This record gives sequence, C-alpha cells and structure tokens, in this order.
Amino acid sequence: MRTWSDSPFDRTVPLSTVARYTDEDVIARDNGESSVIYEPPGFRGWLVKMYRPEKNVDHKTLGRLIELPETMLPGELSLIDRGIAWPVARVVEGYRTVGSIMAKAEPEFFWDVKLIGERTVRKTVEIDYLANTADRLRGFGFPVPSVKERLGVMRTVVACAALFEKYDIVYADWSFANAFWSPRTQSTLIIDVDASGIGCRGFVETPNWEDPLMGKGRAMTTHTDRYKVALLVTRAVTGHRGDRWAALAEMERTCPDHSRLTGLLRRALEAKTIDLRPTLAELHQAIVSPAGQTVPKSRPPGGSNVTVLRPWRPPVARPEPSASSPLTPGHAPGTAPSRSPARAKIAGMSAPASASPGGSASPGAVPKPPIDPTVSPSTSAVAVGCLIMAVVLTVVIIAVHFLATRVF
Repeated sequence: MRTWSDSPFDRTVPLSTVARYTDEDVIARDNGESSVIYEPPGFRGWLVKMYRPEKNVDHKTLGRLIELPETMLPGELSLIDRGIAWPVARVVEGYRTVGSIMAKAEPEFFWDVKLIGERTVRKTVEIDYLANTADRLRGFGFPVPSVKERLGVMRTVVACAALFEKYDIVYADWSFANAFWSPRTQSTLIIDVDASGIGCRGFVETPNWEDPLMGKGRAMTTHTDRYKVALLVTRAVTGHRGDRWAALAEMERTCPDHSRLTGLLRRALEAKTIDLRPTLAELHQAIVSPAGQTVPKSRPPGGSNVTVLRPWRPPVARPEPSASSPLTPGHAPGTAPSRSPARAKIAGMSAPASASPGGSASPGAVPKPPIDPTVSPSTSAVAVGCLIMAVVLTVVIIAVHFLATRVF
C-alpha cells in the first residue's frame, strides 16, 4: 500500500467517522504527544493518532503538510509512498484539530525480538536496533547487515531527510526512535512527520542528540536536521551509539571508499557555525556516488529527485489556453515565444535582439543590410548633389539649343 497516494480519506475527517475502536485496535497509549494511536475497524491499514488534550496543534501547518505531496515530482511522491508515513488527513471535532491519520507500518517492519531467557516479543523494529554491533544484533535475533547494507539503509533515510529540507520542512526529531527498519529487506519508514514544522519548529528535546550550536529552547531549522542526520548516519553505519567522534573514526576506518561521505559528515559534526554544515542533498549525493561522480538529474537517486532547496508555496491556479489557440501559455497573441540569451548560448546560437534586455526588434522583421564602413555619409551626399546639378545643366543646354534653332 502506498502511504499517501492510496489514502481513502478526505483532507479533514470528522472524529465521529473514526472514533470507534476496541482495546485490540490500540497500537500505543500516552506515547509522546499522542494520547492514543489505534487502527480504526473500518479503515484497516491506517492509524488514527489522537493528540493529548493539552497539545496546541498548529492546524494550518498540518494542513499544508497533508497537501504538500500534491505539488511534488513523481519521484518524490514515490519516495513518500514507500518510505514515509506521511499524514493524509486531519481529524477534527468542531473547529478543533484533535488528531491525524497516517498509514500503518507494513508487516516487513515487524520482528520477533529475542528477550532474556529465549523469550520473544513481536514488535516494530526501530532503527535503534540497527545502531548496534554485530554481536548485539545476533543477541536480539536479527541477521547482521553488512556495511554496504547499512549504507543502503542510510541512503534511503538521507533521501527522505533531503526531501524534507528541499521543501523547508523541519523534522527536528531525528533519533533512533523515529524510523522503522526492516531486517529482511533493509527498507525504512520515517514516522511522526505530522509534528514537523515548515520553516522552523519549536524546540524538541532529544537526549544524546542535542545540536551543540542551538541553545536549549530555541526554535529549530533545517540546519539542526543536518547535524542530527549526520549523527544518525555515523551511529547506524558503525553500531557505535555513544561518542560522535568515536563513531566517525570507526566509519572512516570501515568505509575507506567513502572518504567524500565521511568528509561531509565531519564537516556537519564539527562546524563552528550552522551555515558551514553541508546540505542533506550533498550528504545524499555522497552516499549515492562515493567517488564524486555527478548523478544525472534525469535519473533521481533513490527516487528522491532532490536537487534544489526551495520553500513550499501553495500552488497557484493558472488559466489554461483555449483548445483552438496554438500559442504557448504565457505568450500574448501576435508574439512569438521569447528565447533567453542563456538558452540561445546553450543551443550554440547567438541571442537575437528581441531576446536581449531592452531589445525592440519585432518577430518577422527583415534585417537591414550591413552598412559599408568605408563610405561616409557626407561623401555620399556630395556625389548625389553633383549628379543632380549635371542633369539639370544638361536639360538647360538642350532647351537653349532647341530655342535657338527655331528662332534662326
């Protein structure tokens, strides 16, 4: 099931539509900012997340997040549908937003985790488990992924993070608990996106993940996400959960072919100012192409299509041209589509006068013949004047001669 595109819900859903559930339908209670998360009987495969009564929900931002995938590129939407539990609807009671709806994790993210005494418990596998050594993973009953597989897992996570950054979405809560990992397929699922901000987000306290350049209580931005994602990559790839420098040193040792990636991670972790941290798109590019080759934009790496950072703006409706009009939308009747100088250069041509700033040549105008620079305007005028005087003098002489012959 696609986590956003297959939603059966309208963008806002009355609480009465999804209010009924039993204890067997409950996934979690009193977890973070939610009072209860459950799978409503009439909508299997979807979860209702009811917020705590005291939570002040920013319904406008949540509404923008829900609608945002409609404006995305196909590759970006594909990444959401397979790797992010994106909110699909607001649950409302009267004028208040009291919850949200998102897709439930697929069975591949569940595992019978070993406990003490050979007992097991079936639960969703947080990426927390991946950030462990091989011995501890075996102790939990998981297959041990290779370094290449760990990098593949992080490639998808960073692709999602770069997608957030491109649209100025501040996730801020990156940690071991906010993504699921499939030990079988090495797939991931980012959760709790509904709490994200756009442009900024209020301070989120995550012990052992604090951004050293952001004071406690300050609003967070994508610059904080750059730090936390870099920290997550180093810990998940190496299994070193504690000191960031020890994790980075281990990654530099075990991933010698990824010096470009480890160099960017070091920049992100040791930067003295937030603007010196590499973007998440750069980080993703380094995982996709460790040797530094440029990945063609026509083939989005990992389905992310993340190439440019741009804040999200609501789509603006544009009038469509009439069916009978052969004009390209945006061109006035009687004019031809303009061609920018840059595009003309790319095509190997010089830009026409109409394409240059201040150009006034009209489409279809016949070009003037070149002016001979060896002939000055004053010389041409004198020659024409002499010619006219010669013609007039010749006419006068002929006329006098004719009259003289008639008289005599």
